[in-house]
Amino acid sequence: MKKVFVSASMIKPNPYRKEVGKLNNTQINKIVESFKMSCFGENQRFEVRKKGAFYELVYGHHRLEAVRKVYGKDRQVEIIIQEYDNKMMLQEMLRENLSQNSSNILAKIQAVRLARITLKKNKTGHTYQKIKEFLSKEGKLLSLNEVRSCLIVSDKLNPKLLHNISNFSNVNMAGKKQLISENKIPFKRAFLVASVTSDYKEQHDLLQSIENSYLKNTDDIYIILKSYVKLSFEQKQSVRSGDVNFALIPNIATQQDIDDIKQVKPHIDKVRAALKENSLASKIYVSLTDLKNLLERANKMKINKKLMIVFEKLYEDVAKELIEKRKTFTLKNVEYKVK
Repeated sequence: MKKVFVSASMIKPNPYRKEVGKLNNTQINKIVESFKMSCFGENQRFEVRKKGAFYELVYGHHRLEAVRKVYGKDRQVEIIIQEYDNKMMLQEMLRENLSQNSSNILAKIQAVRLARITLKKNKTGHTYQKIKEFLSKEGKLLSLNEVRSCLIVSDKLNPKLLHNISNFSNVNMAGKKQLISENKIPFKRAFLVASVTSDYKEQHDLLQSIENSYLKNTDDIYIILKSYVKLSFEQKQSVRSGDVNFALIPNIATQQDIDDIKQVKPHIDKVRAALKENSLASKIYVSLTDLKNLLERANKMKINKKLMIVFEKLYEDVAKELIEKRKTFTLKNVEYKVK
């Protein structure tokens, strides 16, 4: 292993860098700012391999670009020359990307997909276990479940939806609200839908139906999707069109069930619309009147207890918003007051 100094202009990107997308300018700018506030940028070291008169970078593309921006393209940087073949160039880059972006689900999907392609080409076996081992670094591993989930999403999910996926795990409430406002799709939800159908239009409709259902728990969604796949084509169409709320799928057995559920839908729609209104009075009035009708109707239909909780969640959303506005109010004979 040789250690030398060369001009930053002599270092070219990893030949596989384009496979994981363009450089992130926001990330580069953050590194630039950290360089300017400290001497950290003055002693950067990069792993490379010799390629003709130049060198190819193994990983650290954002750092190298930040060095060029702060110190210029001719800045002398320390390099460690490795004897890497093409497989190792890709492997080391993916491993480093995963270690630096452990919460980035798109980085995981890209890494797993590229690892499988490489292992196929090398004819060394591309099982979940082989992919997991290929991407391991210093004891940091993707689980077999993560490998499987990422491949199913990569293979089956509509490519147009892929870049809207985000990891909602370990994200606080404010962060989740921000992701939802950006129309991001929880990865686990995308995985479940992709597991059920490869039809792109059906995936879109199901994701929209789930979003409108007020169901957030992944286990609940999984259980209801198992019921969904057993429905007839006509019954599925009722769910996809929004005539039947996704949460009510377990109650569908006959056409009469669908007709009954359709009578509940107008109340749900009014409440959802009211929650988006700016008028506080409108939210209170519509919530009290239409939710009362909704719950009475649901009781007559003998909807199970779990589903009643879904409807009552509408009340809770109104209550939380009113609390934030420091109001005192009564819902379902219970007084809520901000202390």
